[in-house]
Amino acid sequence: AAVQSILSGWLGLGKSASHFESLFPRELGKKFGILTNSGSSANLLMYSALKSKRLFNLPEGTRILTPVAGFPTTINPILQLGFTPVFVDIELETLNIDVERCEKLIKQHDVKVISFAHVLGNPPNMEHIMHLVEKYNLILLEDCCDALGSTYDNKCLGSFGSMASCSFYPAHHITMGEGGFVATHSTDIVTVLRSLRDWGR
Repeated sequence: AAVQSILSGWLGLGKSASHFESLFPRELGKKFGILTNSGSSANLLMYSALKSKRLFNLPEGTRILTPVAGFPTTINPILQLGFTPVFVDIELETLNIDVERCEKLIKQHDVKVISFAHVLGNPPNMEHIMHLVEKYNLILLEDCCDALGSTYDNKCLGSFGSMASCSFYPAHHITMGEGGFVATHSTDIVTVLRSLRDWGR
C-alpha cells in the first residue's frame, strides 16, 4: 500500500488517509477523527481546540488537571498554549492518575479540564472520573496513545472524553512509521481540528 501510494504521485493526505479517517474513530468509540503527523501533534491539536471561539473558547490561564508523572507531550501543549497545569499525584501500583486526590484539587483551583494518559493501556477508575466530569462540568481529554483496544466496563478507552488522541509511533499498537489521530463525537470539534491541522484551510 505504501509503494502504491508513492507511485500514485500524490504525496500529501490523500484517498487512503481519508478512508482511514472514516474507519478508525470507532476504535476509540467515536464517530469522527483526523490523522496527524504524530501522537504529540494529536495532543497539541486537542488542547488547541479548547481555545477555539467556535467551541470552548477557554482563555490562557485556564487550569487543567493532569498527572504529575507521564509522557511530556501530555504536559507540553498545556504550557505551549498558555494554560495552567494543576498537577495531581499518581498511584504507585498503576502509575495512573490518583482519582481519590482529584476532587480536592478541582475545587481548590477551579479546574475546567482534566487530561491524562491511560498508562500502558490500563485505565484509572473511569466511573469515578466521569462522576467528577459531570459534577463539575469538566472537559475530559483522553490520551490513548498506549491504550488502543483497551476498554473499561466494556467501553472503549477514548469514548469517555470530548476528544481522544492516539499514536502510531512504532512502539505502539499499529504504526505508519509516525502518525497520530484525534477522535471526537462532535462535527463542530472535528471541523475545528481539521482547520487547525490544515492551517485554516
